[in-house]
Amino acid sequence: MDFIAEIIANVLLLVGLFLVRWCKAHKQATLAIFVILMMIVDVIFILWRFSVI
Repeated sequence: MDFIAEIIANVLLLVGLFLVRWCKAHKQATLAIFVILMMIVDVIFILWRFSVI
């Protein structure tokens, strides 16, 4: 299960980084901040769900 949690967290981080780069390119600062906060919440939730932390 730890391996699956790491894969999911990494995929979400990659998607989040893509969204942040898109927001930066399109000058959407508020959306970029929201995406960064959601990336942090998603990773913490996944790690908590799979009992990694």
